[in-house]
Amino acid sequence: MDARGVNAVFDRCLQLRAQCKSAHGLRNTARFVLLSVAIFSTGVGKFTLLSSFKSGAFREVQTCDGGACKDLQAEGTQASIIQGAYTSCVNTNSYEVIDRSSKSWTMQSLKSVYGQLLPKQLGGDEFYMTIVCQEQQHPLVAHAVDMRDGRYSVEFHTNMGANTAIILQSSCRVVLTLQYTCGFGSSPPPLKANFSDGRYINKELLVNSAYALGYRIPTTEEFQPKRLNLASFDSLHFIGDSLMHQFVSGRTLNVAYTRIQAPLATDTVQRYFHVPIQNAIRAELKNNTQSRVLIILNSGMWDLLEDGTNSSHPYMSLACCRSDHWFKDHVTALDGLLNQLTSEFRHVKFAWKSMTAAHVHRIGSCKDVSCRKRSKYMSNSRAFRIFESQRKLLAEKYASVHFINLYNLTFNSAHLTREKDGRHYVCDRLSKQRDICDEMWSHSFLLA
Repeated sequence: MDARGVNAVFDRCLQLRAQCKSAHGLRNTARFVLLSVAIFSTGVGKFTLLSSFKSGAFREVQTCDGGACKDLQAEGTQASIIQGAYTSCVNTNSYEVIDRSSKSWTMQSLKSVYGQLLPKQLGGDEFYMTIVCQEQQHPLVAHAVDMRDGRYSVEFHTNMGANTAIILQSSCRVVLTLQYTCGFGSSPPPLKANFSDGRYINKELLVNSAYALGYRIPTTEEFQPKRLNLASFDSLHFIGDSLMHQFVSGRTLNVAYTRIQAPLATDTVQRYFHVPIQNAIRAELKNNTQSRVLIILNSGMWDLLEDGTNSSHPYMSLACCRSDHWFKDHVTALDGLLNQLTSEFRHVKFAWKSMTAAHVHRIGSCKDVSCRKRSKYMSNSRAFRIFESQRKLLAEKYASVHFINLYNLTFNSAHLTREKDGRHYVCDRLSKQRDICDEMWSHSFLLA
């Protein structure tokens, strides 16, 4: 049997796995399926190959769904209930660049089956890939498109400030860290409730055929949005989560900050958002109703990290996030909030600071329960859904609200996030690396 035949048989066996109701059933089904295939295989080579699929080895080879299968018996979870993740999927072993003829690369994900590397036919991987060269201050960062057939189209972006190209040299290093495989990164709560962590991989994998020395890598400069001129306002008030606090901390301008610690949901919006924002605006206008006030708002990271258990209520929401793949409750709450504020305060300028990237690979592996719980649903596929939903709502209904787009800038800056955190940034101004918070500020505003 050739590699293609092995691949087909193996995938068929994994598809039948979804019918199993326990780890014990999985092992029995594996024996039955493989024995049946062997009986109906007339070639000696086929029988010999398939007879080597012992139940234990089968489970080891197909460590599927980000490690879910090997823990089925321990955690009492059926692989078939993991909606949003592929239930007939094997962990990605490595990647191969199969086409670099255009502006983007095409990479094929590979799986290991009894020592053979075979192309996967399912998507669902999330990875963070960079090209770092000694002479470049900023890494090139791959923005990937999942083609859903095992292939990924990647285009390299940079924060360098100009369209450029990098020539691959011996001093350049291609680094790919697999964050999730088999669709686990996109799964909303409570689908991982019975898992001890988020099933992230966070492991560097080999990218075959990546080092074509002398190859010219075209890059895309990040779009520079229209910036707000702060000289146009008498007072600035930033209202939001700890990421907003990082954004505004250390500024020499006379700015105010109000902290909000809650997901933006239909059952939290009035108490935790509208009321404190309303009070802050009224305080700004107390002495001068004609004062030129800029209110900058944000929310999203709390929604992303919510695990659906609502265990910290009343800070947590009972409406937020459960089985909400597209964060519809969050968008409904944001729509209502902006409608109220823009109607009530017609002479106040509002801005919305976008959702930022969340780099789960910077966590590594969580040692304590609180870390595992807080990072269980952390992924950039879900973070981007929040970002895009917010961007689309403002573009369609609230053109007067200035949208501060920081997603790509932060996506390209994973190395500047705090280790064991992945969402907050190194902004102490003592770091030898560039200050990402200053960069976000200058990306957003024109300074007087």
